Amino acid sequence: MGWIMARPPLELGTYGEIRTYYRLDGGKWRPGDTLPDDVKAPEWKAVAQFRDWDGNTRQVERSSTTEAKAKAALKERAGTATGDLNAGSRVHHAIDLYLAEAKRTVVDTS
Repeated sequence: MGWIMARPPLELGTYGEIRTYYRLDGGKWRPGDTLPDDVKAPEWKAVAQFRDWDGNTRQVERSSTTEAKAKAALKERAGTATGDLNAGSRVHHAIDLYLAEAKRTVVDTS
């Protein structure tokens, strides 16, 4: 009997596979790949697992009028959550950002 290995965790600040859903006339959300070719959905939702900088993985979603816009909004959310740091950032980068922000705060309050 072989071992079943768990899926590796997402890197910090990244999201997993983006799934899309559509809704017709305020009804039930349905998977995007089930939409008939001759029908145009007025509402789309993009959903993905996102591993935030605190190490917790959360489901995030964004809605829009088209599938592409919903996906773009979701990717933008993931990008804005990361700030100037990314999964490859070192601790000294975080320290530099923190010190720069602290310096701006001190200057602004005097």
